[in-house]
Amino acid sequence: MKEYTIAEILHNAADKKLADKESQYWTRGGNKEKYSCCAVEESVIDLHRTFNADEIDEMISRIRYGLKEMGCPVDSMDAFDDGGKFNAENQQSRYAWLKFAATIAEEQGV
Repeated sequence: MKEYTIAEILHNAADKKLADKESQYWTRGGNKEKYSCCAVEESVIDLHRTFNADEIDEMISRIRYGLKEMGCPVDSMDAFDDGGKFNAENQQSRYAWLKFAATIAEEQGV
């Protein structure tokens, strides 16, 4: 099975795993994530179905390290100070950030 690049994982996270409407968020009955880092984790799990738990954790750690180096607060649920509420503007920012990070990963060949 294909091993996906970090760029592909990040694009998938933005395009398929990140909720852009509140109704898509899993706590509201949908199947997508509010937070970009959760969307990345779901993307890794979804795309690398043949990976064992250690390989998935290693890939997630590698991506989180790269995002952190780019200035993304990867462990922050309050990065946008939205008080846990769903905010469409913040979701657009999360989407843009993931797409930007995917573009950087493409340029780096990862």
